[in-house]
Amino acid sequence: MHRALLDSAQVWLQGASKFKTPHEYVVSTLRAFDFVPEKPQQVLAPFELLGQRPYSPGSPAGWADIASQWDGPDALMKRIEWATQVRNERRDVVTL
Repeated sequence: MHRALLDSAQVWLQGASKFKTPHEYVVSTLRAFDFVPEKPQQVLAPFELLGQRPYSPGSPAGWADIASQWDGPDALMKRIEWATQVRNERRDVVTL
């Protein structure tokens, strides 16, 4: 799938219009797969992995809402790892 995305001309036509925060990414992924976690850790673990642990922002101002805070190479790899875990748990709804 990664190779197909990289080879696709549509991917390179325009820049990304929005880079989701870890919270937006986790919630939208769970909704897209209609995945209802059975254990609380299944909800909390991705936020911990992606660096946006619930109720513990680094400052009183809360979490940063600019893409530069969330779009580094390490963040991208963590998103891929987590999406792969979700896919493996929801293999019945994902077709490649």
